[in-house]
Amino acid sequence: LETAALEPHIPLKTTNHETGVTGLSKANQMIMNSPDWQAAKRGLLPEAQKVVEQIWTPEQTAKLRTKLQPGKGLAFVSVPSTSRRNVLPDALGQKLAGELGGAYVDVKGLYKVHAEDAMKDLSRAERPFAERSYEVLDSQALAALRNKQVVLTEDVLTTGSSARRFALELRRQGVEVQTVAGLMGDARL
Repeated sequence: LETAALEPHIPLKTTNHETGVTGLSKANQMIMNSPDWQAAKRGLLPEAQKVVEQIWTPEQTAKLRTKLQPGKGLAFVSVPSTSRRNVLPDALGQKLAGELGGAYVDVKGLYKVHAEDAMKDLSRAERPFAERSYEVLDSQALAALRNKQVVLTEDVLTTGSSARRFALELRRQGVEVQTVAGLMGDARL
């Protein structure tokens, strides 16, 4: 089992991660309590795609495009879900791959996240300290990401700790994250 070492004092290599792109700047409880959101959190992709279409606009795609280097390979990788069912980041990654011409990479085939508690069950104050580790499932697919611009996709950026820890794990494996795209929340990590 490979685990990510916490390195909060080491900044990520790029500066674009400091200001990712989110569809909504704050969590919207009305959307998060909707039947489609709840179904997407249970693994239903068609409902996740509906939510993404509701939230993500062409303006967000254009803003994300400004953070990318033209002509360099692009891959969208969802932050692994601690509940192991949430497909909202997958739906966002698929949409962005289609719009920006990159590849969507199913993180479930790359990594398995090990966590004592699902992030959704922890308070905002507890989340940055929650233990989690990542088990590499496909080292060849992971190696293919090393020469690409990687954009992490996430549903809600509450504290940014899940995205940051996963970015650090990818870095440990030789993969640099260019930026983060989330449906809602604070785009700064």
